[in-house]
Amino acid sequence: MPRSAPGLRAWPNPARGVTDVQFELAEAQALDVLVFDVAGRLARDVQSGAMAPGSHDVPWDGRDASGRRVASGVYFLRVESRAHAWIARVAEIDCLAPAAPPAPRGPAATRATRGPRR
Repeated sequence: MPRSAPGLRAWPNPARGVTDVQFELAEAQALDVLVFDVAGRLARDVQSGAMAPGSHDVPWDGRDASGRRVASGVYFLRVESRAHAWIARVAEIDCLAPAAPPAPRGPAATRATRGPRR
């Protein structure tokens, strides 16, 4: 059963764009760093291959295998070897969505909602 590994984390979280998948390895081993959506579909194979022991910081640019930005939502980062699998959750926020304008404040805002003074 997959479990969370000590030291496995996604930073920043929530993320807008690049998320770093950070983890520690006690010994050299072949690993896959994968990203899945909440439906369990593989969004991207971020990195595969042999890794040395020590700290690792693997960036995921918030894009799928086709190079498109993923939609805002929750994604699962899975780091797996032949013997183990670890999972971390990351919330991806669409940085291209327009921000809502700030609500008007103060006396001018009150006049704007009530109409001009007479």
